[in-house]
Amino acid sequence: METSRTHPVSETQLNNLSLSFENLQVNDPSYSSFDEIHPSPVPVPLYPQSTWAVPSLSGRSTVPNLSGTSNPQYETITSSNFQTPLGFQANPFQHCANSGILLLAQDEQGSQYLQEKLTSGNSRFLDKVFNVVSEFTFQIICNQYARFVFGKFIETCNEDQLLRITLQITSQDQLFVQASVDKFGSSSIRKLMKAVANRPPLLDLVMKALKRLFRLLMMTKPGSSVVLQCLEQIYQHNNKNDFIYQAALEHCLYLACHEQGCINLNNFIDEMKGPRRKQILYLISVNAASLSRNFSGNYVVQHVLELEDPYLIETICFSLRGHYIDLSLTKCGSFVVQNCLKYRITVNYIVEEFLLNSDQIFRVACDKYGNYVIQTALIETMRPNSLHLHQRLVTKLRQNLDSLRFGYGKHLKPSFSVAGTTASPPISTATRQLNEIPIYEAEVGSAAKREDAAQLHQFILHAALDIVQDLAWTTSAMFLKAIDRFNDLVVSVYVTAGHILRTSTQINAMTFLLNDDGIKSFFQEVHELYIKILLNPLYLPGSRITSSHFDTKVRALARKYL
Repeated sequence: METSRTHPVSETQLNNLSLSFENLQVNDPSYSSFDEIHPSPVPVPLYPQSTWAVPSLSGRSTVPNLSGTSNPQYETITSSNFQTPLGFQANPFQHCANSGILLLAQDEQGSQYLQEKLTSGNSRFLDKVFNVVSEFTFQIICNQYARFVFGKFIETCNEDQLLRITLQITSQDQLFVQASVDKFGSSSIRKLMKAVANRPPLLDLVMKALKRLFRLLMMTKPGSSVVLQCLEQIYQHNNKNDFIYQAALEHCLYLACHEQGCINLNNFIDEMKGPRRKQILYLISVNAASLSRNFSGNYVVQHVLELEDPYLIETICFSLRGHYIDLSLTKCGSFVVQNCLKYRITVNYIVEEFLLNSDQIFRVACDKYGNYVIQTALIETMRPNSLHLHQRLVTKLRQNLDSLRFGYGKHLKPSFSVAGTTASPPISTATRQLNEIPIYEAEVGSAAKREDAAQLHQFILHAALDIVQDLAWTTSAMFLKAIDRFNDLVVSVYVTAGHILRTSTQINAMTFLLNDDGIKSFFQEVHELYIKILLNPLYLPGSRITSSHFDTKVRALARKYL
């Protein structure tokens, strides 16, 4: 092949020249569309005398030496001192097809080069890029590198170009959805929203598109990021426009039952602002009964509960009334019921529903999921204002202990075991967990403390634990009175649902053991003190109680009752 009649081009030179055009396509009338690109073997010359040059991405231009002789005219020169040949205009891309610029934008180095050119503010170049973006919108905004060209373009283009691009993207629902749910496309849409944030007419176009396509976008993670970005724009720039919240009211229940939609809806709830927020949360709350049974919906209900709004908590718990038993028997519903039990304003009538269904409570207690609900109920009713419910719940469960000895019901056994012993001075008081690690011990009395006596007390208390384990299942009483004797030492026990054994050893006349009322009162008040310790957020359950205030109170109660 020749590029002139007198100077033939070698095969090596031709290959080198072809490589120079890998990132640039020149104008060819045979190019009818992007899908029909067929590069010609030799690009069309752009210079007189059948010669051509390619601006390299490094800022230098190379002109081939076709004569085979050394000539400074054809040496490599920088773009700064390059003289444009006759017939070649200032815009180097005017002869490039749109598809050629697209290929350049989709290349990492080509994208950087185009971004640099866009910052120059050349109006002809902006028009050329605008034509490319208009023709290949989806390919530009969804490409890993071309999206940066799009972002730079919408920052530098004029108002008319921005309006036309915004109209083109928002008026084509399929294009908008495909771009928004794409990893790179969603980034481009967010940049567009940022660019039109201070232009209310353009922002309205975007928000109307989001309203139409809200459900589809919220079912994907990239699409939801576009919606959340728009929430911020609405709040900061157009508080009166609630297109998105109207769409959320319409589709929130559907999204709550979608595997990915429920996650995105929870994120949406966290970002909501304004009066519409309460309407959406109320709609979810009144439908809590059906959502709680759904594999995905229960997470949305739990998320609303975690907002700790008393009105919403009460609304959810009221809508679940009559369903607590059934929900406790399902994996999804049991999570919701356990969360409802954690709030003081609702725990009372939830436990009341369990107590009213006396036949069903044992079914729940022995269920794979329900046993966790009963355990939570036993723990949450240990609060000072709910102790009467705790006692009633324990009494009800003790009426059918045989059904709780096997299967999942056996997990409830540790929940019945808080105990204590007491006696008259000298007194050894201990608070123990079921793993037999004491969390509180005290010697109370006027007698001098001896090391051998303390060790003897520990031995007696340790031996009594096995008796407590067996005896606790044979009676519904919490105060077990005297359960063991060793010579003149007597152990008394009080059982509650806190996994604690509270015991004390009496060394004195046997007649002091007849004061059961005083011993019982001592245990009840020590139990209330322990509950207050548990409610302290700084206390780690199961760790030793080191509070001097607790110790002082226990000793004062011992002097009062024993």
